[in-house]
Amino acid sequence: MNPSKVTAVVAAGGESRLLAATLKSLRAQTSPPRDVVVAPRSARDAAVARASTPYVFLLNAGDDPFPECLERLSRALDNCDASFAYSYLRSGRGKRMELANLSLREGAMVLWRRSAWKKTGGWGAQVPEILGSCRAGPESSSRIRRPARYLRAARALLAEFGR
Repeated sequence: MNPSKVTAVVAAGGESRLLAATLKSLRAQTSPPRDVVVAPRSARDAAVARASTPYVFLLNAGDDPFPECLERLSRALDNCDASFAYSYLRSGRGKRMELANLSLREGAMVLWRRSAWKKTGGWGAQVPEILGSCRAGPESSSRIRRPARYLRAARALLAEFGR
């Protein structure tokens, strides 16, 4: 599937400077999304439901997908039956972050099959490379505020749907 069949949904609050940088990163993709929707965090599910593309890329204002991110994540989903695809991320301090430390529903630069979004079944296909970074800061939506809670949620998903 071509990444042009992707809708990017960016959750934003009041981070205008970070949002502008995130939108610039989306335009710089080797295979840019067909549609980009900026929505309040509380309206993310509604934005996903209205998407007309088979894949939905969830991210937060302040996330910085590297140019090949959508191309590589789409390729991963094209070649398996997983519900979503993700990669490692680089934190604002340059360290590698894993999905287990982030909330799947809150973004974390995850490419979902739109059909799987509602049921959240299965486990994703990880591309084992760093393909983006989070602009961590006081304005960033991607800042890990409750890492223990996110880790518990990821472990629960693995226990129930684990592959």
